[in-house]
Parts: sequence; structure tokens; C-alpha cells
Amino acid sequence: MCECLARESADRQLQDLRTRSNLDDLQHLTFERFDVGIAGVADALTAAREFVSDTRGWLILFGTFGAGKTHLAAAIAHELVKRGTPVLFQVVPMLLNEIRAAFNPASPVASHELIDAVTRVQVLILDDFGEENDTAWVREQLFLIFNYRYNHRLPTVITTNRPLDAIDPRICSRMFDRTLSRTVEMRAADYRHREINDRLPRGRARTKHR
Repeated sequence: MCECLARESADRQLQDLRTRSNLDDLQHLTFERFDVGIAGVADALTAAREFVSDTRGWLILFGTFGAGKTHLAAAIAHELVKRGTPVLFQVVPMLLNEIRAAFNPASPVASHELIDAVTRVQVLILDDFGEENDTAWVREQLFLIFNYRYNHRLPTVITTNRPLDAIDPRICSRMFDRTLSRTVEMRAADYRHREINDRLPRGRARTKHR
């Protein structure tokens, strides 16, 4: 393939990945718009920026709902896109729905093509891991993805709210392998509730969320 055709092919791949990632819907989730003044997120922000600079290994962001994990995962994706790095951002429950639909003979995308795209992409970002329905089929599909990327040491970012003891032990073992992964717990209060309170008129009592 000549240089021009190779460049066109690479550009199409980047555009296809961006479309599949739905990053246009997440344009507001950038490093610049992340609230750096929140207690409990500094380490995660540092880790996310460092992953962009050196996309080796895995980055695991785990902790409570609304702590900003999705924001940081999307911010990583945006920065890598700017650098021309092939990256795929996927919300895990939606990804599994797509894989299930791809097994239908009428699907325009073959299941093996979709799975290959996910397992082999240069950088994979899996958001909301653990929010999917827990079935034997789901566990097997996820294990295939995690195991391939683990064995080939492919850069991966994973966010999860799931308690660690509730994760498939085969996957959990790979996620928390210290030779591969950097794990950061986020303990901040719900990010979405803070945004609502910040918009309340001054002098109005703010809601306390438990």
C-alpha cells in the first residue's frame, strides 16, 4: 500500500473508532472541565494525565457512583484522539448489547468483527464495567476481551463501581495485576449532585445527599 492510501486507511480507522465511541456526545468531558478542587480525585486525575502521556499498561479507576470516573475516562479518549492514537471508548452494558445483536444473521456487522475491533484496538476504554447483567454469556464475552488484552499487554482503561469481591475472579485477577495495572480508588461525593447544588440560587439550602 502506498503512503497516501495508508494514510487514508488510518484516517478512516480513526474516524470509525470515534464514531463507534460516541465521543461527540461526550465533548464536555475534558481535563479542562474536570473539577480539580474536589477532595479524593487528585490521584485519579494525575494517573489519567500520565496514562495519556505514556499509554502502557492498564489504568483502573474504581469507587463510588458519581466520583468522576467517566469524566476522566472520556477526557483520556479525547486527548488520545487529538494525538491520532487509535482509541475505542465503550460503555460496557451497551457494548454487550451490540455484541449480542451482532450474532443475529441479519446484523450488518459480524460478531467476530466487532469482538476483534474491541480486543485488538490500540487503546480500549471500558466505562461502567460491572453495570451489565451478570449472566454466564456476559461473563464469557468479557473474559475473552480482558484475557486477550491482558495476554498481549494492550493499553486499557477500566472504570467500575462494582465491589471488587463481586467481579469475576478471573477478570479481577488480571485487572489488579501489579505488573500491568495502576489502580486508583475515587472516594469523592457524587459529582452529579455537586453540579446540581452549584446551580442553586445563593441563600437556598442545599440538599444533603446520603
